Amino acid sequence: MSRAMLLSLGLVLGLSVGTLRAGDDAQEALADKAIATFKEYAGVLESVKDKASAEAAKPKLEAINKKIKEIEAEGKKLGEPNEAIKKKLEESMGPAVGAVLKEMGRISENKELTEILGSTLSGGDEKAPAPSAAPEGGMK
Repeated sequence: MSRAMLLSLGLVLGLSVGTLRAGDDAQEALADKAIATFKEYAGVLESVKDKASAEAAKPKLEAINKKIKEIEAEGKKLGEPNEAIKKKLEESMGPAVGAVLKEMGRISENKELTEILGSTLSGGDEKAPAPSAAPEGGMK
C-alpha cells in the first residue's frame, strides 16, 4: 500500500471515528436535554394546586410539550443511542417520568384542574382525550 493510500485511509478512519464521537456527543446532549425537560415538566405540574396555578401552568406546559416533540424529532434523526446513553436515560428518566406521572395522577383527581389543563396533559394533542377526574374518593 502506498504512503498516500495509507494517509487517505488514516484520514477516512479518523473522520469516521470523529463522526461517531460527535454522534455520541449529540446523543449525550439530547439525553441531558430530555432529562432536564421532564424534570421541568414535573416541577410545573407540582406547582398546580388550584385554578389560578393551573391557568398559570398551562402555557408553560404547552411550551414544554413543544420541547418534548422537538427532542423526539431530534432523537429520530440521531438514531439509536449507544448503551452508555441508554443506561443513563434509564437511570435518570425513570424518576423524572415517575414524578410527571405522579403529578398527572394527582391533577386528574381534580375535575377543575383537569378541565383547565385538558389536552395539555396529553401532550397538547387536541384529539387525545384529557385525563378524566378520578371517581369520588380519589384513585386507589
